[in-house]
Amino acid sequence: MNETDPSTGQSPAMPGRPYALGLSLVCMAVLLVAGIAGLLLAPPNLMGYHFGAWASESPLTPAATGALMLGAVPGLVAMARQSLWEHVRCLVLPLLIVVVGLLGVSVLNWDRLYVQAGGAILPFLFSVLWLVVLAAMATLLLVMLFVQLAKPAGAALPKHQPLPDWTKPLVAILGSGWFGLGVALLGAPEFWGAFVPWAINILDAQCLGVLSAAIGVGILGALAEDDLLRLRAAMLAATGAAIALMAVLAVLHGQVAWAGWPGLALVALVGGLLLCGVIGAWLSGRQSD
Repeated sequence: MNETDPSTGQSPAMPGRPYALGLSLVCMAVLLVAGIAGLLLAPPNLMGYHFGAWASESPLTPAATGALMLGAVPGLVAMARQSLWEHVRCLVLPLLIVVVGLLGVSVLNWDRLYVQAGGAILPFLFSVLWLVVLAAMATLLLVMLFVQLAKPAGAALPKHQPLPDWTKPLVAILGSGWFGLGVALLGAPEFWGAFVPWAINILDAQCLGVLSAAIGVGILGALAEDDLLRLRAAMLAATGAAIALMAVLAVLHGQVAWAGWPGLALVALVGGLLLCGVIGAWLSGRQSD
């Protein structure tokens, strides 16, 4: 039973901002779409069949895209179970970047999509659905995010489990690396795409740029959040995405030029993402004991 404030005779506001039902439902829809798209992209390309919304230079790009979508599903499931905005906002912004970003680069490279360039019936239909679903999800996310931010907030939510000081420089470096890679691939795909250690075209580079930027924003957002309790869903998404991406790289290892600094950078970024999720979950569990 809530105690009343003697000065006002009203119950004090609960700490935090409630997670809007509309945004929660849209995020669950994105979860479903991500799972389906991941299943359509990852397995066929892992078996060597080029399948996607456009013609990629290597099956590794659509396979990695699908793997990241599938890997993030456990985190999105955990996100759907939260009741406070502060516990999900670290994932909502990367989610918005992925949906709006993939729609943007697809529209900008319209002539490369199977819906415009033509192709076999299944990739053609997939490219149509890719555009329609991304447009619908982007619109709904933007509207529901506005509704969420318009909801009145309660008292400030206290931080229960701040990140240990020794982790913060490492998290900052990892987040900056992912974000910097994403911005580079989006801004100058022809130049920076040449440093990706497998064959890609301009749309491949920009697709990878969107995903990299979203991961970077999520990691830097975790640093700003500075509370392991609020980051549990995000850490689960990071761990799942890293494991799924590692599986793709292991199966299609022959597509990757491992020698040289681009290959080493790939290992560092993906390995860092995995460690970020695993160590964060371990620290959170240890502090909860």
